[in-house]
Amino acid sequence: MTASRDASILIVGAGPTGLTAAVELARRGIAPRIIDRKEGPTPLAKAVGISSHSLDILEPSKVVPDCSPKD
Repeated sequence: MTASRDASILIVGAGPTGLTAAVELARRGIAPRIIDRKEGPTPLAKAVGISSHSLDILEPSKVVPDCSPKD
């Protein structure tokens, strides 16, 4: 099966799963549309940590440095 670059993909929910799906699609040249109940990001952090397995999965997306603590 070949992915169509003209596919219209709607991701419902801008939580961790929806945003990860969007990043992975974008890496493959597909720009999805994301909708969420909220108008924008929350000012408060929701996660207290991220597992090493999750970082391994995110590594090809090159977003791991953005997941690291800032000094």
